[in-house]
Amino acid sequence: MINKYDMLNNAIEAICNSAPDTFGRYRMEGKSEEEKNNIRAKGYIHLFLLIKFGLQDFKTRHDYITDGPGDGGVDAYYIDTNRRVIYLIQSKYRIDEGNYENKEISSAEIASMELKSILDGKLNGEDGRPYNGKIRGMQKKISGLPNLGLYDYKIILLANLYKSESLKVVKTIFSGLSYDVFDYTRAYDELVFPYCTSTYFQGDSIIIDRNIMGVEQCCKESFENTSYGKCSVALLFVPLSFVAEIVDEYKNSILQYNPRNYLSMSKNPVNKAISVSLKEQNENFALLNNGITMICSDFICSTQNGLNGSTNIRIEDPQIINGGQTGFTLSRIYRDDPEKLQGKKVLLKIIATYKSSKEQQAVTDEEKQELSTAYATFVNSISDATNMQTKIDEADRKANLQAQISMQKRLFAYYGLLYERKQGEYEEALHQKIFDKDQVIKRDTFVKCLWAMKGDCAKAMSISKADLFDEDALLQVINENTDAKCAVFSYLFFSLSVAIDNKNKKQEHPVWGNGTRYGKYALLSVAGRLVSAHLEKRTGLADILELAERSLEIILNEWGEFEKYVRTLQTNETYFKNEVNYFNYYKSQNVQNDINVFWSNYEMEESAELCLVKKTGH
Repeated sequence: MINKYDMLNNAIEAICNSAPDTFGRYRMEGKSEEEKNNIRAKGYIHLFLLIKFGLQDFKTRHDYITDGPGDGGVDAYYIDTNRRVIYLIQSKYRIDEGNYENKEISSAEIASMELKSILDGKLNGEDGRPYNGKIRGMQKKISGLPNLGLYDYKIILLANLYKSESLKVVKTIFSGLSYDVFDYTRAYDELVFPYCTSTYFQGDSIIIDRNIMGVEQCCKESFENTSYGKCSVALLFVPLSFVAEIVDEYKNSILQYNPRNYLSMSKNPVNKAISVSLKEQNENFALLNNGITMICSDFICSTQNGLNGSTNIRIEDPQIINGGQTGFTLSRIYRDDPEKLQGKKVLLKIIATYKSSKEQQAVTDEEKQELSTAYATFVNSISDATNMQTKIDEADRKANLQAQISMQKRLFAYYGLLYERKQGEYEEALHQKIFDKDQVIKRDTFVKCLWAMKGDCAKAMSISKADLFDEDALLQVINENTDAKCAVFSYLFFSLSVAIDNKNKKQEHPVWGNGTRYGKYALLSVAGRLVSAHLEKRTGLADILELAERSLEIILNEWGEFEKYVRTLQTNETYFKNEVNYFNYYKSQNVQNDINVFWSNYEMEESAELCLVKKTGH
């Protein structure tokens, strides 16, 4: 499996190798190792600008990078005109995993940021040498900003910073300017993981502020007592090109609360029906389509923008929660045949929650957590209600449960594994070979493994998909108390049994019978009984995998005896009296009871190595 540091490098190299021909110096091919490391250092900044600010155009990102001789300690910058923040970035890429995760930025490196000199507009550095052209270009852009006094500065350190003496230097050098430290853990979680899901804007970084021609009125009403407090709803008919542009630009970042992932929508037959309806020259689309529902933190609409027949809209933190399929199809047509969209509109329903202002009023951690939970519940309830009209896989419908999101984050943070809660969300990164295919955890199998590990292998074997993702049932196995280590063990154990079954060509085995053929979840249920104490001692993924391999081997060696035992039981005559039917036996309710009786005689011990022993007196 590929570790998170190598995933980082793979993402960086994918970005660098995507450079246009005019930026051939970013290409890795034919370069020395030293040259490659220098390229990766710049690629690291590209990754940050892509994920945090959504800058998808390579040249645009390159123009913000100032790294090089005469940079005054500033490696890159970004001017956010919507939020009126100027970001100044220093980045420390390390060429091996140990250094990347452990080496801190030095006080001297922090002190090399000549912030006062640069922001005062001086042309030469403290050493008397002139600043490079990129720094001078930055100075010119900053000085030309209207209402510059309304802007804040924020320093970004893409580096590890823990030592108290370094923190003192930071406070001295930055003299009151706010700063943010992206150490290796934040880089993995907030840069690498979003890259794996093709989510190129993070947090509250999306603001749509545009004048839209053809929108002359907007109906808006406030509601004071929703389950999330005051909210407002606006209805307006917008040009299809407006929807197409924002979905094409933001992709998964604007679909985080939608049951479906951007790329998975490409396989939906609804696309064809939408495309066909757009071939007509009339305006029927607005009447035939259900429209798009968007939720946001704040929404402002004004027709008094100095443009006739136009409306200015400003949407903060938008998320499409219904109509994502329509938006996806429009974005594809926008790229391939934009003329089809001309003269046509769609209904846009915008729900403003005033989330940002409510968060500012929350003081204690408890209040903030309650508000966060209330918001997630509120959004998911609207998403569920608005998507009931559309046929959606039950697993997709439950993809945005907070417990699912939390589990996905934990599995990546602790073990570098990628839980696929939305179908196809890793497709693009997998195609780029950012990680191995076997690092993706399939949701159906994962939930079944948790049931088997919990001691209900019959349910794991026979449950329908709809019941598997029933919310009450799902939350019994995926919740804040679910042990991530135990969850990973269960999935690895099951995957190993599948691999053995495939190698054995799915036939009965002379030693372990039908264990890997039909009894994979039964095997896992036994492991759940026997390995818990040993699992507690394991830490990393390699340790957990080793335990899964050894415990599976041990259990299989005794599985033939277990199958002999179950064939002797009167309760199992249905499956073994007239014919041997292990397939239906392993789907039955009998199997778990038989496991509990037979395997209660055994325990696993670990001295020199893990082994199975019969309990004294049995």
